Amino acid sequence: MNLGFLGKKIYPKNIKKKNLDHRSEFDIEQLNLWSSAILEFKKIMKRLKSSTFSLMYCISFNPVISAIPGMMNKKEVAENSSILKRKKIFLNKKDLLAIRNVYLKNNFIYKTLKRN
Repeated sequence: MNLGFLGKKIYPKNIKKKNLDHRSEFDIEQLNLWSSAILEFKKIMKRLKSSTFSLMYCISFNPVISAIPGMMNKKEVAENSSILKRKKIFLNKKDLLAIRNVYLKNNFIYKTLKRN
């Protein structure tokens, strides 16, 4: 889910301080761009949590039958597994097309993607 950026609020400056976080290798401009990308998806998400929305997107395609998101704590495990309690776990065609349009209209790569 884009290195966690669509799953929850990420603070790029905090990432840059953590040597063990693999995302810290990217330029701060790239991290900021990814962090702000969630705003482009808010209208499509409606009232869904961003992590639920991201998982629903991943499993909305054949032949995908499951997604394994990275989870760092018990809260994230509970949040991600809560999708199993939903009656509807796939996004509809209209939402999938809207997501595609977000990607077509935006560039989420800052200049050339490079690591420090």
